[in-house]
Amino acid sequence: MPLLLQVHYWAEFVQRDSPVLLEALNDQKFHAPLDTYQISKLLDIFFTREAVALPLASNVVINSVDPGLCNTTVRTNVAVPAFVAW
Repeated sequence: MPLLLQVHYWAEFVQRDSPVLLEALNDQKFHAPLDTYQISKLLDIFFTREAVALPLASNVVINSVDPGLCNTTVRTNVAVPAFVAW
C-alpha cells in the first residue's frame, strides 16, 4: 500500500465516467485545481496497486511518494481550506 496524503478520499472526480478518461482529465471545463490534485493522488494509488500486482514486480520495490509533506510552491496559486494549510 502506498504511503500518501489521504486527500484522494476527497476527490470529486467528475470525469470518472467519461468514455475517454485522459481527454476528460485534460478538458479545461472540468479543471478545478484542488480536485485535480486530489485526483492525481487517487490515480497514483491506482497505478501503484496495479504495478505491484504485475508478475514482473515480484522482486521490485515500488514507492509512491507524498509530496504534500515537503517544502514546495505547489500551493502557491491554489486556495486551500484553512484546516489543510500548514
